[in-house]
Amino acid sequence: MKVRLWKAAGLLLVTSGAWAQTSVTMYGRIDGGIEYLNHIANGTGGSASRWSAEGGDWGTSMWGLKGNEDLGAGLSAVFDLETAIQIMNGTTGGGRLWSRKGSMRPAISRARSIRARPASSAAPKASC
Repeated sequence: MKVRLWKAAGLLLVTSGAWAQTSVTMYGRIDGGIEYLNHIANGTGGSASRWSAEGGDWGTSMWGLKGNEDLGAGLSAVFDLETAIQIMNGTTGGGRLWSRKGSMRPAISRARSIRARPASSAAPKASC
């Protein structure tokens, strides 16, 4: 029992130093509305009116996820996933998930220092 407890404590100490920072943003836009049409010719010489639901008049309805995942050692994965949505029937654009945008790339963020050299008091002499 003591051996298992020590192994668990050792594993906890080894893994406690690995903290990853994750940033995920969910975004989107829904374009839906109601349309009213009047004075529609009806074939008998009269006119009618109609109410209907619509989507996509002012832009594509869409939603997406973007963010980054810290992989440690100065490495991170950056992603941007976006899909179109048909709000009238709930399907995705083109029947595919991430139909508008789907990208993932690695990123390296290492701190670098830049040292400025002090200006020397003795300027180089020009030779003729």
